[in-house]
Amino acid sequence: MYVKPKKGLGQHFLNDEDIAWRIVEALFKVLDNTKTETPMGVMEVGAGTGVLTKYLLKREDIDFKIAEIDTESVEYLLQKYPVLSSKLHEEDFLRMKLEKFFPGDFCIIGNFPYNISSQIFFKILDYKESIPYAVGMVQKEVAERLASDSGNKAYGILSVLLQAWYILKAFKVHGSVWLQTSGKQTGSSKQYNIVCNSVHIPFTILLRLEGWDLVCYTSWHLLLNINFFIVCIFMQSAY
Repeated sequence: MYVKPKKGLGQHFLNDEDIAWRIVEALFKVLDNTKTETPMGVMEVGAGTGVLTKYLLKREDIDFKIAEIDTESVEYLLQKYPVLSSKLHEEDFLRMKLEKFFPGDFCIIGNFPYNISSQIFFKILDYKESIPYAVGMVQKEVAERLASDSGNKAYGILSVLLQAWYILKAFKVHGSVWLQTSGKQTGSSKQYNIVCNSVHIPFTILLRLEGWDLVCYTSWHLLLNINFFIVCIFMQSAY
């Protein structure tokens, strides 16, 4: 079964396994260092064709759920991973009452749809008391907004609120990224080279990130003219 990326949903399917693993690995490192009496909740936003899902399913110590609004993706995922029948919810993540799915703390992960990336982070802020960690791939404009300092033109309400509760981390991506995207050549997979970009990290964050590589590597999206960053945020009081 072929799943067509839909422009209206902001879908961009990641086909690069190395980068998919790096996104998941960032979450796994946190989970491995977090002690909980019950399985940690994990919500994947927009699973698409399951490039992250297959790794998350291997963890037996998490309470795994998926929010996927695309009916075609839901059908594909259920055919490929029947075990998802009780974990996959065909709903709009932005409208979901997440407390119904997780009684305690939970994490967010995903290759976030580019047209709702900012709204996803506002949703995370709505549940900041319950979400200690989130990791995902976002476009350049959102990444700059997350990390911008006051006085920068990208600095805004999302920067203020997110930095008040969370710390941002960035990690390197090596090699090439494969993205399946919507547009005139819908369904075709093309190779995009990795280019280097620096993100200005506010001073307060820089102090907390001593020893981390603060350089983000981005993939240039030729069809939609978008830069993508892989970013992680974690609660200041949690880690």
